[in-house]
Amino acid sequence: MKKNYFVFIFFASVNFLFSQNTFAGLEFSPVWGSEKLEKDKKYTLKDDVISISKLKFYVSDICFKKSGKTIYKNQEKSFLIDLENKLEINFDKNISEDFDEIQFIIGIDSLTNVSGAMGGDLDPVNGMYWSWQSGYINFKVEGTSKKSTFPHKYFQFHVGGYLQPFSALQTVVLPLKNKRNTILIDILQFLSQIDLNKTHTVMSPGEKSMILARQFQKVFFVGN
Repeated sequence: MKKNYFVFIFFASVNFLFSQNTFAGLEFSPVWGSEKLEKDKKYTLKDDVISISKLKFYVSDICFKKSGKTIYKNQEKSFLIDLENKLEINFDKNISEDFDEIQFIIGIDSLTNVSGAMGGDLDPVNGMYWSWQSGYINFKVEGTSKKSTFPHKYFQFHVGGYLQPFSALQTVVLPLKNKRNTILIDILQFLSQIDLNKTHTVMSPGEKSMILARQFQKVFFVGN
């Protein structure tokens, strides 16, 4: 009986240690500065009052690195993150290898774009595909701003484009320590860089779309 007890303790300890050293997925957490971002809540930004009604973006080609070398790349290529519906990504297997960095792309690459509309997270019913453009929207941010001159004070940013010279694809590289798996997206920082009185609508590929893409790429951080 005593022997079986120690066998049980041993395997329980192994399972505990293994569970502490595996990585099963990512959680994306949109924030407004230091607080969680809430849909349609009014936030103050200097002399403006802003609310966010929609936030969607694609995360593609997720890989983990150690000292700059890729040690794991997730098999599923692209995931749609949505403030209203989906903020988590579960991997096809737990990652037990040691790593110090995560890399992913914001948006959909050119090969996928020219393959036409697909299913799952890439299904056009998700509202992230330009039928007139025959291409995917990398990210959407929509809401209202007191400063916007658009009807009903709306602002709408639908950012995409895969053809040069207006490819809006952006790579994000973040340090990961202690198996933390929460990635913050600071929408306050993103909108702080935009004069919503002058720029309130971007709905097609071009220079403005590329500027917004570069700004969006810089608002991803690893949570504590």
